[in-house]
Amino acid sequence: MKTTQQHIKAGANMKTTQLIKSVILAFFIFTGVQAEQSAERNCMGPCPDGGLVALREAAIYPTFAQESKLEGIVIVNFVVDENGNVSNIEIVKSAGDLLDESAIKAIVSTEWHPAKQNGKAISAKLNIPFEFRLT
Repeated sequence: MKTTQQHIKAGANMKTTQLIKSVILAFFIFTGVQAEQSAERNCMGPCPDGGLVALREAAIYPTFAQESKLEGIVIVNFVVDENGNVSNIEIVKSAGDLLDESAIKAIVSTEWHPAKQNGKAISAKLNIPFEFRLT
């Protein structure tokens, strides 16, 4: 029988695994790899116009954050609907308000192509990581 701490640790491990799977899915979406969900159907996730490069370029590293030596990874969860509209934006992992805002602005300012399933546009949820590092 598991203790309370083992249950908490198992839950944390499950959340980490789900987050890693979402990041991997985002990688495949942005590299143009089509993920096969089953032998009967394929699902292609939503993608930003211009691909990952355009999305990363839209994420501006705020000057004040750079001067303050703020770094980190922001993970944003959001939905791209069947028309390419972004909604339900949520910060999954924060790196502070300035960097979080930059990541959100990049997502909102980017034009999105909806996910497709069996050739039909569908609504889909994404987790996208943004890394802000000083060079």
